[in-house]
Amino acid sequence: MEKNILDDSLYDIDKDYQQVEYAGFINRAFAAIVDAFVFIPFALINTYLIVSTGDLAASILTTLASLIYKPMMEGYYGATLGKMALNIKIINEQHQTINMEESIIRNSPWILSNIAALLLVISPFGSLSSMLISIQGLAGLFLFVSAIFVIFDERKQALHDKFGNTFCVFK
Repeated sequence: MEKNILDDSLYDIDKDYQQVEYAGFINRAFAAIVDAFVFIPFALINTYLIVSTGDLAASILTTLASLIYKPMMEGYYGATLGKMALNIKIINEQHQTINMEESIIRNSPWILSNIAALLLVISPFGSLSSMLISIQGLAGLFLFVSAIFVIFDERKQALHDKFGNTFCVFK
């Protein structure tokens, strides 16, 4: 079979991808656990304030912090604190650290879930609550399926990585 220019072009791209080491499921899961530890103090303070004072503002602030943490850290630094701790960075198809726009696209499922959570905090018994709970459930299901993709994908891309054209690689 005759080789054409498109085959060469695809081969070069694939060859470039082989030069990086992709972060797999276990490493990414540990990074997520480290990131969860970042929010434990916020969650404890939030719970204390709500239980002791009924202060809704604390809950709103904690939810907002959760909303901006991942996209901001990944957009500015190319990694969350958890990923930094495990020497993982997020790159785009050109092997460059992602920018804020790419981070927002990549993190859109988390953003949607956190916006739904924020709206639930503000109006937990309103007419929108069942729809918001459904949105959170669908976002959670998407994230679960997305994590499973990391196990089976050749380049260890989760669904949200594919959506954002990003890759988690070791530095």
